[in-house]
Amino acid sequence: IGLGFGAWVARGLTYPLQRLVKATEAIESWTFTDDLVVKSRDEVGALARAFTHMGRSLKLQRERTDDLQLKLVLSERLAAVGQVARGVGHE
Repeated sequence: IGLGFGAWVARGLTYPLQRLVKATEAIESWTFTDDLVVKSRDEVGALARAFTHMGRSLKLQRERTDDLQLKLVLSERLAAVGQVARGVGHE
């Protein structure tokens, strides 16, 4: 009985940690989704909530960066078109 109880407690501790490891790997590879839910109110639960918040923030930051990079490319292209138009107008 003691061995079974010990295995049950160990599983209760390691399962949320395994999910945190997978979430860390997903954040690293930019495939993070918001499905990391750990219902515990202990340190592991606090860590899971922090990871979820961090993943969402990084995802939002990357989306904003992608938008800014697109705007930068478009503005560079418009500037190039403007230079060509000035050259043609001058001729």
